[in-house]
Formats: sequence, structure tokens, C-alpha cells
Amino acid sequence: MRVHLAVALVILLLTLLISMALSERASAGSLGEFNQTNPSLKRENPDGWFSLLIPTTTGKMMRHADVDGGFYLTDRLEINFDYWTYENTPNFMRDSNGDYAKGPLSACSSRAQHTLSSWTRIDGRKAFIQTCFDGKAQRGPHYVYYVTLPGLRIYDGEALRNGVFNLTVTYTDWRDQPLAERIVYSLNF
Repeated sequence: MRVHLAVALVILLLTLLISMALSERASAGSLGEFNQTNPSLKRENPDGWFSLLIPTTTGKMMRHADVDGGFYLTDRLEINFDYWTYENTPNFMRDSNGDYAKGPLSACSSRAQHTLSSWTRIDGRKAFIQTCFDGKAQRGPHYVYYVTLPGLRIYDGEALRNGVFNLTVTYTDWRDQPLAERIVYSLNF
């Protein structure tokens, strides 16, 4: 009985995987922008002191108004980075005494689902990774793949000083998670 149940489950799983693969192959032509399983990527060096991989179909980087950094947009992804030295921590990140947190920041709200957080190393540096799904965000449901590197040496236009670097990849299709992870782990400082 158990053998029959196990065989039935394996057959069901294989059928589901084949169905998903055929569905993905059929829709690959309609993605328009890039192949999810093997997108073409290029290395960008947006501010001269770090680099990362982005899809070749990404347009020009746009700048933030309130903090050093910028973002790239595609139809499927938003790649957003910002950084600051501790001395130049933005006012909105400070408490009423003007103090700021030196620990990792969180990108996933308390209402986000399936939040996973862990420490890892990216380019040999200690990094805090967080992933989640925010189904009730103002701009619509989306997935978040986020990394922050507290204590990183940040170039502030004059010298390298201790600070924080954040990179967030936001996407709406769960199948883009491997691409988001690849972008995050491509960081070079």
C-alpha cells in the first residue's frame, strides 16, 4: 500500500514538474524581456567603487533624490541600491536624539509573508540577507530579495568610511527568485 502511494506521489510530482516546464517554455516567447532561466546579464559599475550584474535589457540607472544610490527598472524587476556613511545617515533613519542603528536594517515589513533572514558572505564581507513576499504592499504584491552590509567601507566622494550598503531586488513572479539571488551575490566591492 505504501509503495503504491509513493509511486503515485512520484508520478504526480513528475507530471506537475513537466507541466510547469512546458508552461514556462510556452510562455518564454511572451516574456518579451529576458529568459527567466538564463537571462543575459552585464556587469555595471554605477558609482565607481562597487559593481553588480544586471539584465542586459535594463535601461539607464536613475538616481535617488534623498540618499546616495540609484535604481534600475525593467518590466519584471526593480534593482534598488543605496548607501551612506554612518556620519551621513539620512535623517529619516535617525531617532529623536539623532542616533542611528549600526545593525542590519530590515526590508520586509511585519505583514510580509514567508520572511527568511540569514547571515552570509558576499565578496568576502559579512552580509544580512532577507527574502519575503509582501502581498499587501501599496504598489501591489511583490517578492523582495534584500541584502544589507552594515560596517562596509563606503566611498563618500572623498574617502572610504564605515557605513551601510543596501541592495533590494523586487519582482512579481516567483520564478525570478534565482535571478534576484544571482544579482545580489554578484556584488563586488
